[in-house]
Amino acid sequence: MALATVLVSSYSFASIDGDGCSFWHADCPLPAYPLFLSDNDTKSNLLMLLADKQRLALPFMLPADPVNQRDREIFSLQRLPLPDEVESPELREQLVTRLTTYDPSLPALLAHYAGRDSLYGRAISNSLQSVGRFLDALEQSDVAAAERAQLLTTRLQILGQQEDSPQPVEVTMSEPAKEWQAYLDAVRQFYDGHFSEALAGFMALQKAKAPWVAETVNYMVMRTYLNAAMKEAQDEYGGVDLTKSDHAALKQAMMQGQAYLAAYPQGRYASSTKGMFRRIIWMSGDQARLRDSYSEAIAADHSLPELEALVNEIDLALLSADAYRNELAYQDNTQPELLFINALRGLRTNGNQQPYWSDEQLDAAIKQLQAVGNKEEATYLQAYLLLQKQQFDAVLALLPATEGQHTSTLAFSRQLLRIWALQGSKAFEQAEQALMTLIAAPLPQVQQAFVENMLADQWVATGKTAAIFDKGSPVTQLRIRSVVLKQSADPALLRHQAQQATSSAERQIALHTLLVRDLIAEDYPTFLKDVTLIPADYKELTPPKDAPWQPLPNEDVRLSAFQWRGDSTPQGYYCQDLTTTLGTLVQRPEDGHALNCLGEYLRNKEPNINLWQGKERVWGLPEPKSATAPSRLKLYQAVIANPQAEPEDKSYALYRAINCYAPSGYNGCDQQEIPKNTRQAWFNTLKQRYGNSVWAKSLKYFW
Repeated sequence: MALATVLVSSYSFASIDGDGCSFWHADCPLPAYPLFLSDNDTKSNLLMLLADKQRLALPFMLPADPVNQRDREIFSLQRLPLPDEVESPELREQLVTRLTTYDPSLPALLAHYAGRDSLYGRAISNSLQSVGRFLDALEQSDVAAAERAQLLTTRLQILGQQEDSPQPVEVTMSEPAKEWQAYLDAVRQFYDGHFSEALAGFMALQKAKAPWVAETVNYMVMRTYLNAAMKEAQDEYGGVDLTKSDHAALKQAMMQGQAYLAAYPQGRYASSTKGMFRRIIWMSGDQARLRDSYSEAIAADHSLPELEALVNEIDLALLSADAYRNELAYQDNTQPELLFINALRGLRTNGNQQPYWSDEQLDAAIKQLQAVGNKEEATYLQAYLLLQKQQFDAVLALLPATEGQHTSTLAFSRQLLRIWALQGSKAFEQAEQALMTLIAAPLPQVQQAFVENMLADQWVATGKTAAIFDKGSPVTQLRIRSVVLKQSADPALLRHQAQQATSSAERQIALHTLLVRDLIAEDYPTFLKDVTLIPADYKELTPPKDAPWQPLPNEDVRLSAFQWRGDSTPQGYYCQDLTTTLGTLVQRPEDGHALNCLGEYLRNKEPNINLWQGKERVWGLPEPKSATAPSRLKLYQAVIANPQAEPEDKSYALYRAINCYAPSGYNGCDQQEIPKNTRQAWFNTLKQRYGNSVWAKSLKYFW
């Protein structure tokens, strides 16, 4: 056994960036193990690195009740929305209340707004939040209340993603109000995509008397130049061809942004302006300058949502765009964070189990990290490469046995590399001791869960599966224990957990797996004993009536799969319940009718061990190669081969065996590959010998 080879094995869950959550939004968590791995998405590796530097807690999604829940993945990062991305019902209610004080008819103008999720492109800022900020500013102005109502009417008509917003009705306004109306006219042109008209309107207001209008239009001039520069470069699906950017407009956007920051260094749009600088540079195609801009952004302090947004931006604009993957990456020593992350990606292995980066590239990256003082990152890359090459003693010599607290991702990762090296050296007792020491340490919950996963993986691989379920076992995550029960537990262990596990969910998983294993083994006497372990008060959960599509907990281990009354058989072929049918087979194993009825049960209930459900993001624990469902076709074959079988039963068995391959030609009853000439022989026998049976008359083809 070489557990350390997991780093170059099929256990990894993502070999390219973008798996799982290409755009990583709030409803789509990002798959990620809580350590620096080459096969982690670069976004997750970069987020863990930068979050550690700022001492921010990582937003891993974990089950609230790890002992009973399997419905949430253990190892995935949650995307936290920025404040402007959240439009709660309370926000809308507050806005309605404020608008009503000016004119009770104003809230009705919100009806056309479909919500922030409907916004995209430049309209992303045309939201309820922007209306609220406009109202905040208007209330600090000299504009009279009646004119505020008129201006709010115009602003609400512009709100949202609209092709062409309604044109305002011209009314006479005071001088203070005219500035605000002119601003709204320019905003309308901007959101309608009429950039020349919008630019003229904004520029005319740069010296406005209203401070908010003056500052906002200075910012909007930059946005307008930037959107004009993108107009020909962006296709209808949001894709960007940088070669079609308007470089003159990009230059104007940069100059305007710099002028805004000079005039308003602490302005309300200062952060957004700096972010747009990066987009301008990206649109211009200047990769070296783009890397420099990200150095500044990485060095700044961020909230966790801001950091996630920055990481996503870096990945989309730089890392996953391959601008930083090879030559630029390992030659540049000005950005150790991105160099480290890209070197990790360079350690991903190809089909020949060789890293994508050459030894020369990796050596250069390691030396550059050492040169700029990032020695721990350099050592980690060295150890990682040595582990891939299975030079376990060298890894152990490079990494210390203990590092005190292990809560930082890098320190935690180094300890796990060492444990994999111990496993690769077959020093399993030392590896187990190291894992137990880590589990006893005050680790964050997600790191604790991963160590539990590694310990379970080692115990299964070394023949100590039962230890996972001992009283006081440190492996507490139901998702991990469930995978072990389904894949590696023997009948005795399954039977014990079906009766003794403290979690009702685990008892159900163990019992379901045990009963399917009994059926696969054709051990019907034992099944009839084990099936009595189903609780008398067992009830199947059902989804809410208003959401019948909603998945249910433990849906893959429904015990109703073993409660069959002989129903759903075709007219003309009567079957008794499952218990009676199996009782008959215990007494008469070759009984054709009972064999066919067992086949009917399997066809209708489809009992199987679902190895995929709950396996997502579980490390290691490779699937067994044994069957996961009873064979229905073998039952029919036994009847077909039995010369003593009744004609009714033999004809039905032939009918069902042929239908195993309907309509695709692939076997839907088990894993056997039955030659086509054999299936044709079944068909001919059914038609010629049992031609008067209802089954022969109803079957027109074989597949």
